Amino acid sequence: MITIDYLPHARPIEYWKLTSHFLNNIKPENKKKIKVNILATNDTNWADYLDPEIACQIIIFPYNGNYLAKAKMASNDSNPYSIKLDEDCFMSSHVWDYFIENIHILDDPETLIFSPLVSTNIPLVDQFIEAYIEDDEVKNQLYTLFLNRTMPNNIWGVDYSSLNKYTVNAETWNSEEFYQGVRNINHYYRGIHPVRISIEAQLLLNDYILNTMDRFLAKHEYSIKEFDRPYFTNNVFAFRTEEWRNVLQLPNDGFDEVPLSEYKNAQNKKCYYIDNGFCAHPMYNTVFGYNPESNIGMNNGLQKEIEIVNQYVQKIL
Repeated sequence: MITIDYLPHARPIEYWKLTSHFLNNIKPENKKKIKVNILATNDTNWADYLDPEIACQIIIFPYNGNYLAKAKMASNDSNPYSIKLDEDCFMSSHVWDYFIENIHILDDPETLIFSPLVSTNIPLVDQFIEAYIEDDEVKNQLYTLFLNRTMPNNIWGVDYSSLNKYTVNAETWNSEEFYQGVRNINHYYRGIHPVRISIEAQLLLNDYILNTMDRFLAKHEYSIKEFDRPYFTNNVFAFRTEEWRNVLQLPNDGFDEVPLSEYKNAQNKKCYYIDNGFCAHPMYNTVFGYNPESNIGMNNGLQKEIEIVNQYVQKIL
């Protein structure tokens, strides 16, 4: 049995309408393999949108700064597998089916993470671009945006300016070399990539997905590939529930992204993703609001994300 831990916070119900739509359309036999824990901040009619054939539990955490409390409760679930699902990640029913049907890859004790291919995820954004985008001009536009993105010298208290060697001081974008540079950052906040701080790149990725929605929703030839990177921004992924408990025993900053990455590196765990298993993550909150010192973000960034998600809703529902 798999527990899907859905983590909504303060975004509109349209986000859940998309996610529940995709879950409602998975194979009937896969509905019997999952339970959905909705670990919500606001009390609303969550269950009304979910097929009653899918087991569901709703737990309300009516206060701010509740992320870690939600994670700790989820990590104590009795089911052997957990899928952590942020409210702003959307994948087709076909990807969900493959995800569920191949969860057994986690039975290998050497394996920590199993993930779909998320559009802006660190470190899988480059694999997403290569697998999903068929227009070379759009690919080149994205890589040019990466190259033109100055790496900040004081964000989250970290100096990333050494990575300018691979962006503004490079002639071509090379993600392998960039991540080697990230490994050399002497700080636990290694969740950096030009896409995370480029509002232009995030908007371009969303525009392309919205304009190729038939491709996004279609069933593809899926396979499982390994990846090895120093940091994982964990928007959506599966792992064994007992491993979540192990991760949460480590020091944290109120979230589990840093301890997950540190645990993976310290234990030399393997990570896998679903090739062609496309998942949209529209924007990072890093770009919510404009920072003139670093030239990162945009005013009304969250409102822009909501507008984009509403476009997904109009295209899909």
